[in-house]
Amino acid sequence: MVGFTLGLTAFFCLWCSSPTRALWEAMLVSGGVGLAAAIGVHWFVGYTDLWHLAPGLAAAASMIVGLTLTFPPVTPARGPT
Repeated sequence: MVGFTLGLTAFFCLWCSSPTRALWEAMLVSGGVGLAAAIGVHWFVGYTDLWHLAPGLAAAASMIVGLTLTFPPVTPARGPT
């Protein structure tokens, strides 16, 4: 239930805010740390059933695709220096 609530919170933060580089970086760091911990702990305890890990792996893939697709619009264009 906590994961669902955090997902909704992130969804509405992204829905209602303007796309900025800081928001993109915050999603990268928070999503990366959270998913690495959620997936990584299973390897340490020896529970590596892919069916059980499928939701976390799907979330990681979704995050990577989403961050990749939104990277160009939120990074400022660099002009000549």
